[in-house]
Amino acid sequence: MRGLSFWNLDTRFGKSTAITERVKVEFSADFFNIFNHANFLDPSFDTTNPATFGVINTQLIPADRISGARWIQLGFRIDF
Repeated sequence: MRGLSFWNLDTRFGKSTAITERVKVEFSADFFNIFNHANFLDPSFDTTNPATFGVINTQLIPADRISGARWIQLGFRIDF
């Protein structure tokens, strides 16, 4: 049985710059669910409860997040 489609695009941009021969700095930006697509669970097929049969219940949230919305994470790193 087929379910609803799932859209999620994550990407990262970064720039590394040498300060000296031994020291580098890196700036980065991580974007999770960059296009902010809402992903929903498949319709309920619980035939014992007619009120919820065929109802799309809630938004599907990845296990590593607390919401399905777009997330942006900024980073700064110093290597020496």
